[in-house]
Amino acid sequence: MLTFDGGSRMLINIPIQNHKITPTDLLGAPLCLITPISAGRGWLPLVREALAVLPAGAEVLQIKEKFGGLRILTNASSPDVRKALQPIEHRSLMVCEICGADGHLWHDGEPGKPAGWLRTRCHVHAHTRVLEVAGV
Repeated sequence: MLTFDGGSRMLINIPIQNHKITPTDLLGAPLCLITPISAGRGWLPLVREALAVLPAGAEVLQIKEKFGGLRILTNASSPDVRKALQPIEHRSLMVCEICGADGHLWHDGEPGKPAGWLRTRCHVHAHTRVLEVAGV
């Protein structure tokens, strides 16, 4: 679906079910029973890398996008765990959340106005928004 933002930018909207990482993508991962996952499939290799550095017994409480970057929240919140996760989360700012290609941080908002969202996207997906679909 194509829309315009009121200016000259064309936005491409994609349904969320074609974009987000799901628990099925992370079989065998130490997810809590109801771990919310709200991160794009382009970051799946980074999420898997993050899971691999978690200590034994750690559980993932949440996987999300925040301020355009990947965030992994766990019940093992020691400084060592944060130190291991930070480089992976930082690299997410250079990886398109949608497709996994090289990307960078974009401001998704009205030109000249501070309000909006930060998104990490490649040039192809720079103006792509993910539609929240009811029931997904």
